[in-house]
Amino acid sequence: MSGRLLRELGMGARMAFGGGRGGVTRTVLTAIGIGLGVAVLLLAASVPAIRAASDDRVDGRAPVFAGAGTEDDPPTGSVGLRYAETEFLGQRVSGAVLERIDVGAAPALPPGIDRLPKPGDLYVSPALARLLDGEHGELLAARFGGARVAGTIGNEGLAGPGEHRFYQGAVADAGESRVVTSFGDDRAANSLPPLFVMLIVVILVVLLLPVAVFVATAVRFGGESRDRRLAALRLVGADRAMTARITAGETLAGALLGLVSGVGIFYALRSVAAGITLFGNGAFATDITPVPALALPVLAAVPVSSVAVSLFALRSVAVTPLGVARDGAERPRRMWWRSVLLLGGALLLAFGASATDGGGETLVVLGMLAFLIGTALMVPWLMERLLRRLRGGPLSWQLAVRRLQLTGGSAARAVSGVTVAVAGAVALQMVFAGVDRDTRVGSDQDAEEVQFVASSRDTDTHAAAAFLTRYEGGTGVAASAGHYSARMVAAPGGPGAEFVPVRVGDCAALAQLVRTGSCADGDAFWVAGEVGPQPGTELVPYAEDPSTGEPLPPDPSAGGTLVVPETVAATMRVGADGNHRNGLFLTPGAVLGELPDRVDAEVFVALDPTVPAALEHVRSLGSLYDGTRSHERLGQVGDADLAAVSQWLAAGSTAVMLMIAASLIVSTVEQLRERRRQLAVLVAFGTRRRTLAASVLWQTAVPVGLGLVIAAVGGVSLGLLLVRLFGTEVVDWWALPPYLGVGLGMVAVVTSAGLPPLWRMMRPDGLRSE
Repeated sequence: MSGRLLRELGMGARMAFGGGRGGVTRTVLTAIGIGLGVAVLLLAASVPAIRAASDDRVDGRAPVFAGAGTEDDPPTGSVGLRYAETEFLGQRVSGAVLERIDVGAAPALPPGIDRLPKPGDLYVSPALARLLDGEHGELLAARFGGARVAGTIGNEGLAGPGEHRFYQGAVADAGESRVVTSFGDDRAANSLPPLFVMLIVVILVVLLLPVAVFVATAVRFGGESRDRRLAALRLVGADRAMTARITAGETLAGALLGLVSGVGIFYALRSVAAGITLFGNGAFATDITPVPALALPVLAAVPVSSVAVSLFALRSVAVTPLGVARDGAERPRRMWWRSVLLLGGALLLAFGASATDGGGETLVVLGMLAFLIGTALMVPWLMERLLRRLRGGPLSWQLAVRRLQLTGGSAARAVSGVTVAVAGAVALQMVFAGVDRDTRVGSDQDAEEVQFVASSRDTDTHAAAAFLTRYEGGTGVAASAGHYSARMVAAPGGPGAEFVPVRVGDCAALAQLVRTGSCADGDAFWVAGEVGPQPGTELVPYAEDPSTGEPLPPDPSAGGTLVVPETVAATMRVGADGNHRNGLFLTPGAVLGELPDRVDAEVFVALDPTVPAALEHVRSLGSLYDGTRSHERLGQVGDADLAAVSQWLAAGSTAVMLMIAASLIVSTVEQLRERRRQLAVLVAFGTRRRTLAASVLWQTAVPVGLGLVIAAVGGVSLGLLLVRLFGTEVVDWWALPPYLGVGLGMVAVVTSAGLPPLWRMMRPDGLRSE
């Protein structure tokens, strides 16, 4: 029996590549369709390896700091390290300043560089080198104090190809550094918050489910030609079981060829995917390696499911020696079990939202799968009922409707992937808009008057004064206002001994913090609290125990004592940077005594709209090493992780929609090949070419249009369920139109791609038969 089975499978495999040019073309189209799906699944199976490789490189460059008390006698080979970072054109630029401590031994080096950078030297990643060489790169170079690029950081020292990283040699004003004995500290892997993990899981379901639908559709390319060949086999003596085994062999040959082509497409796409850095720092080509535990099931499931789908397609086909007869008494498609999938998916999502003891992610995945599959299965049910009611119309419309009535099932399957992708993407965009609104940083920021804030922490008073004046009249600055701040407490024995924040600035600066009403130099204001410190109360710097972090008793002899002047009440307001501030607010003329030796400084800047790249000009007024911390343009600051997830969704949705468009093109071309004789006959009887071209357009537009309508209803319904799951609310009802536009654009692309083969198949030689 086994020998007979192998012979019949082999006969099917030979038939897959037999039949001349048409047979080979049909098998190649099937293999391409399966190969595209396999390549995408292998890319998805590589995500854990990409993350693991990036984490390993980040751990490999993590410094191992020397223990306490080793500053005066550092271990052999130690180096000094101080972190530094900035932002440039929306990109985070981070790195460290390295200096040699022990000149008698080889210094410890981070991965990616072969020697310690000398003072004035700079090692940069390739991505940072491109920034420095690009437009406005001189503004970024100025932040390194004129350092010279002496080398490039190797891949082993980077999280990914898109990371903007640097190592700089010793800098005079770099501040205090920490002693590092080596590099390569084992750390716990950085994990995303549960909210983002859930979002990523949902996105994977939405992106990969259309791929599975696409693979199942690609297996059935050339179904009508295959049925005719099976009838010929029955004529020469094959029974139904034998024809089924031959069908399995033919399908298996195309599936195995698709697997091989999918692996080839994967390795071809790997180098392209390595250059895409939309999500985080991207990945090196060597990182994009499928995890065996995920890749092997994919490689095994594709041929098995392909054979199963092909045999399942024969259930309603009667293959006899006299030809192929489809079961005309086929029962109408049932609605009840499709509704069960939709309702079951909704219930699972509801249970996932209320799960408190773990397992919520599994319920969400199952619920998403059930709901999206149920949405896709609504397409053939509605297609069947719609086609029954379509009558009359122009000739092109009648040709298209009749063709869809004959092959409506294949048309519905072809657009199921579109339905799933659009429904899932619409739902995710609704969720993302709500979550983004809820997690947005600085949502109370006012960017009308102030667009940039820079701060310097715990610096001496002279450095703080220089910091504030640095931004006055700089390039890109329309106006600036700065203030000092210090944490102080009342001296022992004085009333109101509680903690008292003190801020000193002119009236323009105080107006950015509180509502003072009228203001002149010499005024003082108290904000928050029913009763402020009494006039004449002495304030001394707040101090903490460095070992415990506990507050120390006030020490009037520590210096920097202020005396509280006469104050008037002011009203708290939301600052331009979205923060609320209270305490004692002093104009320079109201300062009685001296500020502490160590203060914080903050400056609010209004950007000059007439200066190109004004934000980067203003950032370049600061330094990487003076403790400056700067915020992005106010009013536009969001969560970085959420922005990365959004970019990943956009990239993945684009890739899936392109793949679906390619599948529709392949399906259209294959259907035209199977109908080339009918097309030639229609032309011979005088049918105009534009009529046939219009019929091709309607054959694509009707299924896709119906699929988009179902996707709109299903996507909005699923979006409402997911919005409840994530505990947010709908804030964006405009997620649907862009995807509807993409779907309509796909109709135009598929129709345009089908016209050239249509013209060729309407030639008179299509009437020939053998």
